[in-house]
Order: sequence, then structure tokens, then C-alpha cells
Amino acid sequence: MGVKGDRNALREKLRQRDPHLAFMRRAPGLGMWGAADWQRAVLEDPANRILVRGGNKVGKSLELAEECALFLDGKHPTRHRPTDRPARILYVVADLKNAYASDVCRTLAEVMPPAKLHARTKYDEIRGYSVSGSRSLLWRDGSEIMFRSGTQDGQAIAGIWADLVVINEPPIRARWGEIMRAAALTRAPVVVGFTPMDSHGSRDLLWLRDIVEGVPGGDTPKGADGQPLWSQHVVRLAPENVPHRRRSEVEDQIANMAPWEVAQRRDAEWEGPAPERTLSAFGPGNTFEARPGDWDALPGAASASSLRFGISADHGERANKEVLILYAWVGTGPDVRVWVLDCYLSPGQTSVAQDAEAVVQMLARWGLTLDSVDEAKGDTNSSGKGDVTSRTVNDAFTAAFAALGSRLRMVAADKGAGSVGLGVRVMNDAFARSALWLCRGASELVRACQRWDGGNASPHKDKVDAIRYGPASKIRPVVASARTRTTPRMPPADTAWFVGDMWEGESDGF
Repeated sequence: MGVKGDRNALREKLRQRDPHLAFMRRAPGLGMWGAADWQRAVLEDPANRILVRGGNKVGKSLELAEECALFLDGKHPTRHRPTDRPARILYVVADLKNAYASDVCRTLAEVMPPAKLHARTKYDEIRGYSVSGSRSLLWRDGSEIMFRSGTQDGQAIAGIWADLVVINEPPIRARWGEIMRAAALTRAPVVVGFTPMDSHGSRDLLWLRDIVEGVPGGDTPKGADGQPLWSQHVVRLAPENVPHRRRSEVEDQIANMAPWEVAQRRDAEWEGPAPERTLSAFGPGNTFEARPGDWDALPGAASASSLRFGISADHGERANKEVLILYAWVGTGPDVRVWVLDCYLSPGQTSVAQDAEAVVQMLARWGLTLDSVDEAKGDTNSSGKGDVTSRTVNDAFTAAFAALGSRLRMVAADKGAGSVGLGVRVMNDAFARSALWLCRGASELVRACQRWDGGNASPHKDKVDAIRYGPASKIRPVVASARTRTTPRMPPADTAWFVGDMWEGESDGF
């Protein structure tokens, strides 16, 4: 063996001795041992709460394993272990029974230096790491990684404390409090890594989104220093984020994903469209990104001066049930184009006066006033709002607008037997023809279009209804009212839209 071969053999021995250190030092590449740029960014992030939201097979488990190895060895660039006693890591696995050996331990074995493990620590590819038959890993100084399930018996987590908490795929919501208490006792860093598959894959994770980002329309949770509590890293499945994999392999993986899973498994979005959704023509091409007042960002808009503006509302008596939408449109008849700009969801059980003030604030975000609004349409078929009967809620909004110095009137939306099905047909037709767009900033409306299953009991229906009452009413190419069950003059795109009970007549309470 030549000099070059001797050096390569020596490097391989050093890598096997301290693979966690070699991972940080070496540059990544196809078939090479080294951290990708995003993995290095997470490891060097000094935040105390870190969330890594990534696509499938981007290296999340390897990053979490590296967190553990560097921490135990005292070589972590930003998270430091105690030096006067053994350290404790709580490693939470969503599916401990099925993922422990094949995923978690196999990845840990890639970075753990065998020479620095305690003699009692045993590793088996079938069973994973164990100490005296229990799922555990001991470092040579007695430091320990404690493995716990995030979905099974909560008593196994209760009372535990740790110096570092690692979460591989989120636990069920009922276990979150116990896990965070384990970190709070020592102000331990928390690192979470996962792919956000929801109830159509694994679990609904919107509760975690609200913890990290805040409830929609609310403020991002902040610490005493005024900084966000969580530092979030979003890692798409893309060749540049997985330099150790072949481009063709990544492209094949994406091509084989179910269409409704791409947003989450590739792009790491919190949610993706439901496979049984009713607004099947709605897709990424029907959304746009725009800063308030940036009229040039509206797809297909001719000029700001030609835009007209409207407000539509779905009234609700219960908390978080008032939905108000700001939209713009241009043109008439078959040439009309509509953009949903913004939305307001009542933060609790609110009065009409509070909701009217919220409309003023929503308009102000876009540089508009009540006098800028050309029309306002509201629901007439709800159970009422507080002491105001449902058929006079629109009048109450008109009075509230008048109290704010505006002559804007909120009139009744066109409703009746068959109006839901007709509205859905018109919306799907508009989405297919690129005549209706939603601003991504109105995330709850985007989510509703992605996930509404056509049912009256769906939590998304009130948002879709608000779109029907205003934006979709500008597009509807009908001869008369929906009450006559007239059909669009223009044939809709050939898509199987009609499911569930959406063709049934609307009734009180929906």
C-alpha cells in the first residue's frame, strides 16, 4: 500500500474513532461523511428551543444523533453539558417500539465513538442500544441517553429531568407538557426534528404550529428578552439539502409521492391538501405572495387604479367563528379576476363593534379605508351573534360602520337551496381558469380550500362560505339568483367536484 493509501486508511480509522467530530469538520458530498449546510446551521444555532421541520430523508435523524454525540463529548459548538457531573439526555421517539432500533439507534451508531461508550453499553442492529437489557446508552463517564416514547404511557416521562431534550418526531399533544417540564427544571435546550405529516399521514400537528409560531392572526410567542421562543429551520427535500444523495434518487423519491403529500413530505409545510377535498382545482398556482399595498404582486392585475374592493363575512355566534375577508377584483363577466387579500378570524366571542374595528385595521394594513370599499356582503343564515338576531347582523355592521364615519352598507349574500354546490362549482371553475387567487398571508383561507371535504360540519366550511359570498359572487356567470338553481353560462372544467352534501339546501346553523 502506498503513502496515499496509508493516509486514507488512517483517516478512516480516525473517522471510526470520532465520527461525530469528523462529521463537523468534513465538507459534504456524494457518498462522503460531512454535515450539510443546514445541519451545520442547526448545530451552530445558539437558541434554547430549536425546531427542524424537514422533508422526508433529508438527514433529520442524523442531525439529532450528532446533537447527542457532540453534547456528551463536550464538543458541541453551542449547547454545553455540565462538567461537574454526568449529563442526562432525554431522547423522545414518537414510535419507540417500531423506530428505536431501525432508525434512532442505527443513526446514533453512525456518530457515536465506540471507544467513548461505557463498557455496559451494548449495541445490536436488531435491538438497538441497551444497558443491562434496558433501552439506554451510557457514556464512559456515566452520562446517559434516556429513550422514551412520545405516544405511550406518560408515567415513563413524568418526573424526569434532563440537560438536553431531543425529540424525534413530535409526541401526542398530551405528552408535550411532561416533556417540556423535563427541560424546564434545568433550562435544558430542546431540539425537535420531524416531517409534518398530519392526520392523513400520522397526526394533526397544528397544535405544535400554534406553540411555535402562535395562533393564526396572533403574535409569535416570545421570551423575556423579546425574542421568539423558538428558532425554526425549514428544510425542503431538494438536491442541495442532501448532498450525500444522488440527484436522480431525490427526484425519483419526489416523483413517487402522492400529490396531496408533496407539500409536507417534500416542502415540509405544516399542512397539505386533503385527498378527499372538495375544491380539487385549487393548487399552488392559485396562491400568491404580496406585501400589503403591493398591488403589482397581484397575478394578472392590470393596474392598481382599476381595482375595486369588497368585504364579505360569515357571521358566527361562537368564539373564533366570525370570518371577514378583504378581496379585490377587476373586470366583469368572463374576464373578471379576483384576489383574496386578507382575512380576519375573531379571536374570541366578539361584538359587531369589535369586528367592525378589526375590518378597519385589516384595511389599514393594505393602505385602504372603509371609503375604499365598493361592496360588503354578509351571511344571513347563522344562529345569530350575541343579542343580535341573525337576519339583522348585517344591519348591525352597517350601523357599526356608520359609527366609524362610513356610509358602507353590508347587504345579504345570495343564498338558497343549491347555493353551496353552485358556489363550489364556480370556485373550482375559477381556480381551473386562473381567475381566482388567494394571498398566502391569508393562511387560514388557503388551508380551508386545501382541506374542506364538502361537509356542513367541517371547521373549514365557514371560511369557504365567506369566499363564496364575496369573491366567488363576482365570478358567478349566472342568469339569476342561486334560488332558481340556474347553472353557469360557461361550462366548468371537467373535474369530479360534487361530493358530500354540498348540493343540499342550506339550513339554519350552517
